[in-house]
Order: sequence, then C-alpha cells, then structure tokens
Amino acid sequence: MSTSMRRTRVVAALALGAVVLAGGAPCEARRRKPKSTLSAKVDRKALKAIAVVVTHIGTSFGASGGTGPKPFRIGGLVRTIAFLCEVNLAAVTPPATLTQASSQCGGEYVETHLGNPKQMRWQSSVLSLTLRTIAGRTVKGEFEGTFDPTDDHPGDPSHTVTKGKFSVVLAAPVS
Repeated sequence: MSTSMRRTRVVAALALGAVVLAGGAPCEARRRKPKSTLSAKVDRKALKAIAVVVTHIGTSFGASGGTGPKPFRIGGLVRTIAFLCEVNLAAVTPPATLTQASSQCGGEYVETHLGNPKQMRWQSSVLSLTLRTIAGRTVKGEFEGTFDPTDDHPGDPSHTVTKGKFSVVLAAPVS
C-alpha cells in the first residue's frame, strides 16, 4: 500500500471519528427537549421550582412545583406551590384570565421542614391565572393570589403570591 493511500485512509478515519465524537450531524432527535418551569414570589421571597408536575386530564389543567435547600438537609425548608383549574384548553383563546369564581381554580402553598413531619398548608382564597399562549404541547402564563392558612394553623398570616410564571409541557398537544 502506498504512503499516499495510507495517508488518505488515516485522514478519512480521523474525519469519521471527529463526526462520531461530535455527536453526528444535527438532526431533529438531538434537539433539546422542552422543560416545564414554574416560579413565583411568595411574600416577596423567590420560589423557583426545581421540579414541575403537570396535570392535564379532560377539562382539568394545573401544575405544581417545589424547591428546597441544596443539598437537602435535616431542618431545611421545602416550599411547594400548586394550582388547578377546570378549563378546556382547546376552547380557550389566549390571553385568557381564569379566576376561582369563573373557572373553579384553586391553589395551595405548602411548607415542610425536613426532619419534622409537620406540614403547614395555605389554600387560595383569591387566585387569578392568565393563559398567555397555548401552542402545541406548551402552555405559558402567569398567576397570582392570596393563600390563607388552613384549620391546622389558623393564627398564621396569609401569604401573597405575585409574579407567578409558568411554562409547562403537556404529554399531548391541546386538541
């Protein structure tokens, strides 16, 4: 085998190896998957969910997310916030505002101290949810409201939730 032929094979092998190491040619399957996000200010304190659970069954739509100390440790505080509305997303034309009165929306804010099994819950007395965009499987919007303490701890103050934002990915497109 001649030297030039060997050189050509080595260059071809290096080029092929570079393509494999780079992950191959860009394609549809390599695109980053959309991620659901949820954040809010609870009494002017930021809550950015590290995990979001989305509910979309029939005419129910909702999301919940929580955050906690990193790393999780005994005595740390885990805060979660959730909302759920009775609404047919296929029939909504954004922007649309949903309230507790008009769409049977409800919400809950929960604080759990790790190492202490006691949870403190607040339920929404006023909740407003605005759907900004509904495109394919993605629903984006904002929410705000007032959360009052439950019967477990009636003397505690209410929490005000402002600047709530969500971008959630549904399992199937809205139809």
